[in-house]
Amino acid sequence: MSAGDTAPALSVTKWLKGAPVTSFEKGHVYVVEFWATWCQPCIASMPHLSAIQKEFKDKVTIIGVSSEDSRNTLEKAEKMVAAKGDTMGYTVAWDNGRATNDAFMGAANQHFIPCAFVVDKEGKVAYFGGPEVLDSVLKQVLDGTWDTKAFDQITKVPQDDNAAAVKQLDEIAAKSPKMAPLLSMNYNAIAWSIVDPDAEAKKNPDLTTGA
Repeated sequence: MSAGDTAPALSVTKWLKGAPVTSFEKGHVYVVEFWATWCQPCIASMPHLSAIQKEFKDKVTIIGVSSEDSRNTLEKAEKMVAAKGDTMGYTVAWDNGRATNDAFMGAANQHFIPCAFVVDKEGKVAYFGGPEVLDSVLKQVLDGTWDTKAFDQITKVPQDDNAAAVKQLDEIAAKSPKMAPLLSMNYNAIAWSIVDPDAEAKKNPDLTTGA
């Protein structure tokens, strides 16, 4: 999956909170965020997601999708959603096995959660990655200034050549200054030499998808 592609359909076994989303309606923006009960960064991001949902109200629908794995069950997810109450102030769904996870996370080659996918007004994938920059992304998607092509270029920055990656990021920064928050994250990743997601997953198991 690349930025600009049509978003895949959701495959949901049970809606744990909020009204079911049967399709991505044209003219509306959606956030599909993947989380798990064992993922501490996911839990830490819940208040932020709730605040975003409250801020954008009827313009954006946030859907937290949790998928089955060796540490994550429907029962655990239901208990957490009930216990969190307004801390999870957005729609929550239980995946159909791992169908939705595979359609989004697997297709986009994303290895870490929480991971959020923004679906724009045309049903296209505008952004995928950490939810910490959603405020900026959503504002641009809603007002029509989000540069999906520039974001796609960011996702294709070389992972095995830091010098080439920095050069490409510099070029994107010059053309699309609004990408600054995302570019900063990529520069930091290069500085930390995080180029092997599998190795990073072994060091930080609470960030991985738990497949």
